Amino acid sequence: TLDRRLERQQALALLAFKDRQGQKARAHLRPLVWGQALQILFAVVLIVAASRVWAAWWPVLHLRVAALGLHAYGVLLIVLASQTISLAGRIDYAAPVVGIQKQLAALRRWHVWCGLAVGPVWWLLWMPCAMVAAALAGVDVFARAPGYFASWTVYGLAGLLLTAAAYW
Repeated sequence: TLDRRLERQQALALLAFKDRQGQKARAHLRPLVWGQALQILFAVVLIVAASRVWAAWWPVLHLRVAALGLHAYGVLLIVLASQTISLAGRIDYAAPVVGIQKQLAALRRWHVWCGLAVGPVWWLLWMPCAMVAAALAGVDVFARAPGYFASWTVYGLAGLLLTAAAYW
């Protein structure tokens, strides 16, 4: 009887330990999940702004392209952030340590890949953002200064290439 009680107590102590460790791991992932939720919120704002511009300025080709590009980028942000949140939520903290490490490694790989997919694009994406923001205020900045956008595109492409070289 004493052996059974001792085994039960050890099993309960192990379960409590695993539960505490799982709570710690969840707490460490919480900033990631909140950051992804903020990314989704940012993407929704981006989509709404872009939608308003491409609906209002449809006849103006460069604003339509800029707004549709931002709209697509916002949808991509939502998809990638949702998948990240899903991967973080599917981690089984009751699994063996190696299993948890594999799940965390998969989450880390996915998160790094997402950063590489959506981050460097900002070398060029800030220009459509500026165009959409100005169009919301009723101004077509590209029509007023197309030369600036041409030179900024060259700088953006150079920065994008340098970033790709640095990643390589």
